[in-house]
Amino acid sequence: TDAANAVAGRVLDIGYLGNISTYHVQLSNGKVIKAQVANHRRLARRAFTWEDPVWVSFTATAGVVLTE
Repeated sequence: TDAANAVAGRVLDIGYLGNISTYHVQLSNGKVIKAQVANHRRLARRAFTWEDPVWVSFTATAGVVLTE
C-alpha cells in the first residue's frame, strides 16, 4: 500500500453494528487492533472476512494510541 500510516495484518473477528463494522486485526507482531469502517452496502457484500490478509491505514490525525 502507498498509505503513510499502514500496517499489515489478518482479520480475527468481525462485528456488524448496522451502520459500521468493527474488525479486530492481528498484526505480525501479535498485537490486535480494532478498526471500524462505515457500511455503505449490505452485510452480504462485505469486502473482507475472517482470516483474510488486510492492510489497515488511517490519516495522520485519526489514530488514537492507548498505553498501559
